[in-house]
Amino acid sequence: MPLRLPNTQVAFLTLALVLTTACHAKRSADARQSSPLTPVAQEIQRRGYHAKESLVVAPTSWEASTLRMRSKRFFSFRADQPYSRDYYCRFSFFEETYDSVDDARQRLANLHVAS
Repeated sequence: MPLRLPNTQVAFLTLALVLTTACHAKRSADARQSSPLTPVAQEIQRRGYHAKESLVVAPTSWEASTLRMRSKRFFSFRADQPYSRDYYCRFSFFEETYDSVDDARQRLANLHVAS
């Protein structure tokens, strides 16, 4: 007598979704490349923070076509000194370049508008 599981189709569908998502996440991670620190990131380091991560992130097709974004860099920082016992200040910083000064000004003027 064969073993019949009531949720076999759901299990296979879930497994397929997990594998597809994992493969997609792997491709997204491959799109990121390590990057040397820019002058702004170096200045942040001089002020008591160290870079945990420094990556070049390819702009999405929407960012490239709509915002005319040329490139994007991502930096993750952590304070060298704790704020309190085991509490460190951490933050992320993005540096973006655009096709023109006008495109950059337009982005800055509308930064508060949801994408």
